[in-house]
Amino acid sequence: MNFAPLKDENTSLKLTWLLICASYFFSIGFRLFLSNYTSIEGLKKSGEFINTADGYFFAKGALDLIQSETGPTYFAKTSALAQLTAFLVKIFSINFEIFIFLMPAFVGSLIVIPLVLIGNQIHQTTAGFIAALTASTAPSYYVRSQAGYFDTDMLNIVLPMFTIYFVMNAIISKQKIYLALITVTVTLYQWWYPQAYSLHTALMLSMIIYGFIFDRRNIFNYQIAFFILLGITGLTPATKIILAVLLYILPRYQTVQVAAKKFFWYIFAFAFAYFIAVEGFQPILTQLKHYFMRTDEVTNSSLHFYNVMSTVGEATNISFSYFAEQTSGHMILFIIACLGYVLLLLAYRPLLLTLPMAGLGFLALFGGFRFAFYANPAIALGLAYFFFLVTKKIQSIQLRCSIIFAATAFALYMNYITILPARSTKVFNDNEIAALNYLSLFTKPNDYLISWWDYGYALRYYTNTQTLIDGGNHNGSMNYPVALALTETNFTAAAHILRIATEHDHRIQTHGNNMPGYIESYMARNQIQDPNQFFEAITDENYPLPRKSHDIYLVLPYRMLKFLGIIQLFSNIDLTTGQQKHPYFFFSTRDFKENQDSIYLNDKLTIDKNNWTALLEKKEIKLANLIVTEHQNNHLAVKKSHLHNDGNLDLIIMKDYNTAILADNKIANSVFIKLFVLEENDSNYFEPILVTPFMKVYKLKI
Repeated sequence: MNFAPLKDENTSLKLTWLLICASYFFSIGFRLFLSNYTSIEGLKKSGEFINTADGYFFAKGALDLIQSETGPTYFAKTSALAQLTAFLVKIFSINFEIFIFLMPAFVGSLIVIPLVLIGNQIHQTTAGFIAALTASTAPSYYVRSQAGYFDTDMLNIVLPMFTIYFVMNAIISKQKIYLALITVTVTLYQWWYPQAYSLHTALMLSMIIYGFIFDRRNIFNYQIAFFILLGITGLTPATKIILAVLLYILPRYQTVQVAAKKFFWYIFAFAFAYFIAVEGFQPILTQLKHYFMRTDEVTNSSLHFYNVMSTVGEATNISFSYFAEQTSGHMILFIIACLGYVLLLLAYRPLLLTLPMAGLGFLALFGGFRFAFYANPAIALGLAYFFFLVTKKIQSIQLRCSIIFAATAFALYMNYITILPARSTKVFNDNEIAALNYLSLFTKPNDYLISWWDYGYALRYYTNTQTLIDGGNHNGSMNYPVALALTETNFTAAAHILRIATEHDHRIQTHGNNMPGYIESYMARNQIQDPNQFFEAITDENYPLPRKSHDIYLVLPYRMLKFLGIIQLFSNIDLTTGQQKHPYFFFSTRDFKENQDSIYLNDKLTIDKNNWTALLEKKEIKLANLIVTEHQNNHLAVKKSHLHNDGNLDLIIMKDYNTAILADNKIANSVFIKLFVLEENDSNYFEPILVTPFMKVYKLKI
């Protein structure tokens, strides 16, 4: 039984494609309008082409393919995005940087095509058009498909929406051509984004359930599920597509058709059993555990390291109100969109196949913001349907169209104002990029550039060197030596841990990854059980280091200062228990106010300048030191005033940066603060290579 259906629209094919083109170019224009550049010349001058850290991974792979380069980033070449980009740039001879900046806007906007076509399929093309407009501009989708967001996300809801469109067509029309198209789109999505396995599995099971509930005697519904299953299997993409085409062509012969019907259930059962045995649900359970069963620690061998998933912003839980705003622009719009979506499912049953994507989107409430954009198509369809449903009894076509137009304009405006304060910033600005380009003049491919993992891929892209940690290699054990080097107060220990960790990583890349960790090796060699003895040992200037095989550069951008508190989490952990060793405090801000008596760091943290205490949540804490830095005559002047012998915090004012730092004594004396903020260096271990306001680079001398 159908509920609340609308009167069918009879939209011509020509008008349908006109609406697709209109929504597509609107989506592209929306993205270009919100980008930081008004001209190609401005983009070229800046050099800021990418605004997501992972984008540099794919860009490096594409660039290596174009230039036929071999080197430390060869693994990036295997990604589908890198291969597609390299192919298109070579074919059309397009400027590489401009192409990767514009590609997300043009490719991500393709989401409008399946949405308009789905609207056309249910004879509500205009509603599909409105859904295309609101979905393509929804904040959570815009963020992941804006100009410069060079990442696989640009197709991560486009391809599954095409699959759903073909599934709906197959259910409604019973035409077998859609079976082959289903396998093709599933295969392409698996190639593009291997993590799509979970979504495809859910879609396949949903199709089986749909067929069993609504038309259980119709074998064609289960054939649809079979062709989804074929696309999921671990066969090569070419093999899956060839099989799908053959299975579409061969049943046209009468004898083959009879045999296919007779043996279909045996074939399906065998394929499903193979899927369970070889592929199974383990990858899904692993992903669920990865995102939804997080703890603050992760065990590696006998040691306990800090879990990076506890610090990744897009993987942390979000509030319901934030989810609503990011998927529909406003809570009211979200509520009526959800109501409209439920009514839409009741009115048009094949749209039940959108539930896996909608469900994955709602998992953002538990698994983090990165999932939210999967819900955008469903919410957009529900919103558009609601607009048409509540106005269907209005007799005046002009009045009805005016109300729908106004409601759509309001939804688009709410998306726009929600996006404005949350537009992404670049990974590196043009000054930092210039510094890295300078650094690349004298670094070698096997050298290591050490910074926090957020910048790892960008460092590789601009300098063609190695990194110890990056966007794909940043588990607790890998982050540990970098965090220790940055937050350690002892230059000797910091230098030693960098040499030990990078040489160990170099040996793994050279000889394989079955080697024990450097800490475990030391413990086994010296027959000790406590890893803390290793850290005591590396503070000794005479600690025996591995043979040097490469140079190491410590890259410290100013923007990394905001992460120092998070970095401390990784180094402050007791590796024997997984617990934090001691409490610590770090806060930095560029938004502070000062008068004669007080310094207001934020609404909860105030410095009393009369007795030099910090008032934190009604608790007074004495300051140990006040440190003020300012460049004078091309030299950094550091003025240090001792305040209280029993003080626990240091206040650092960086006048050139308009930045205030409040930190405990340990962090205030860390290697990062010494090298970047105070420019204090131990010349036995570190040599300044590049010192600019935006980035400072030191070369390890041992």
